[in-house]
Amino acid sequence: MHRSCARNACRRSSFSVPEVSVPVLSAVTDAVGMLGLKNASLFLIGRAESFFYYNICQPEELWKQDVLLCDFSGTFLHTLLFTANRKTSPVACFVEEADWKEVAAGRKDLDQRFLETMKAVIGDRNISCVYLIGEGFLGEWYQESLRFLCQERRVFLGNNLYSKGACYAARQRMMPGSVSEGYVFLGKDMLKANISLYVEKRGQDSCHPLLDAGTNWYDAKAEIDFLLEEENRFSLRITPLNGGEIRDVEIALTGLPQRPARTTRIHLQIDMTDLTTLRLNMEDFGFGEFFPATHQFWEKTISIGQPDTAAGSSTAAQASAGADTTDTATVASEQSAAGADAKSVAPPVLAES
Repeated sequence: MHRSCARNACRRSSFSVPEVSVPVLSAVTDAVGMLGLKNASLFLIGRAESFFYYNICQPEELWKQDVLLCDFSGTFLHTLLFTANRKTSPVACFVEEADWKEVAAGRKDLDQRFLETMKAVIGDRNISCVYLIGEGFLGEWYQESLRFLCQERRVFLGNNLYSKGACYAARQRMMPGSVSEGYVFLGKDMLKANISLYVEKRGQDSCHPLLDAGTNWYDAKAEIDFLLEEENRFSLRITPLNGGEIRDVEIALTGLPQRPARTTRIHLQIDMTDLTTLRLNMEDFGFGEFFPATHQFWEKTISIGQPDTAAGSSTAAQASAGADTTDTATVASEQSAAGADAKSVAPPVLAES
């Protein structure tokens, strides 16, 4: 784990880990608290994203073409290949990772194995820069491989690339600039779809954005209030980033007391439990003194990796003390937005402050 911490008026801690997961996120959060940094801004990113931020913060001549990172910090070689599609706006950047177990510490023919692997990885690619990191590159065992790598390429040796990348990431998030606005990283930890709520806003039907594609799934969070129509239903639109089918998912909130249209205020919290699972938490806030809140609560998960064909339900409970009744929030229907009328149910009204 690589950590960097900058201190000024607001303390910030950034961590680069091999792979971001719920247990790792929980462990790092606990560690930051134990260090007395409970009020710090916490940034947790994977190795690939660290590599992305490190690259785009270097002089552009170093990454005007593809960039290769060779990580030999373990028992075998791990590579990360950075590419950028400059035809898009913002520029879409990718990092392809691979393990090469034939390039393992202790082999007598290690230089030859490494050379063959580099020739295979590079092939006919235009690579402008190569980084060699990790204890495995100590010594002078890779002379033949180095001669090949240095042919029309810049080659750097070091050990703190990930931690520097984490620092650059924290800086860009705290103080967005032209770099963060001009380039977007589409890594394996990124949300692959735009999530929006179909609403009536200022008299016009529209899709109100909730979560943006390209956001780390563990950072994807939103809250919104809206007023239900008489059907006590609302729809989410899922628009995949990879060009997949746009889907409308209709959520029905059952068990609500009968009220006139637009007198039930719902507070919606939305986040993700993993890369492909959307979680919705909904609560009845009522409508002031006219229709008091019941604080009835629903939770629903939706798969956004592929269509959720089973119209399943999740348990909901009364939020009031001592209540023992239960209710359900269900996926009332799911359809392709391209082949069906998304306005079959009257959209809720956005509650603007």
